[in-house]
Amino acid sequence: RAELGVFNLKVRLTPIHDVIEKNFLFYDRLAQRKRISYNFNSNVEGREILCDPDYMELIVNNLLSNAMKFTPEGGFITVQAGWQESSPAGEGPNGIRITVSDTGIGIPAEDLKNIFVRFYQSEGTQSHPVNTGSGIGLHLVKGYMDLHKGEITVESTPGKGTCFTLLLPAQPPQTAASDS
Repeated sequence: RAELGVFNLKVRLTPIHDVIEKNFLFYDRLAQRKRISYNFNSNVEGREILCDPDYMELIVNNLLSNAMKFTPEGGFITVQAGWQESSPAGEGPNGIRITVSDTGIGIPAEDLKNIFVRFYQSEGTQSHPVNTGSGIGLHLVKGYMDLHKGEITVESTPGKGTCFTLLLPAQPPQTAASDS
């Protein structure tokens, strides 16, 4: 389906805070076991946006799964969700900004440009080799964000951590007439 571009959005008004919180709580026990300081901050409670809740759940789940996988015991993971106004010049849409940041092993600078490429896997660093996953999760996250006319960016420093930022526009993505 990914190769054929056969992803159909089932867009509906979705309480985005609830989608994020549900996924956040799924990893709470693991965070406790790993003694990870695990926090969720949101000012979008009660706000509904047009999106496909199933795809949004997959996006958030993938980012949290990676954060848990690559954050060592005693580290920090923070999830934030907030409303983003367009700039004063009217550039960019209003929407939701979601960040997932961690104090994990980080991603080497030379790998950042490829992390959304299908099957790409970072070798990690000499002190923190990476040998897990299939290299498809972040590719799908990027594809799902593209379907929503959203953006995903990443900042990372090896040995310090990684921060993924999602910008999800408040306006509905264009759908086929039969899907609306």
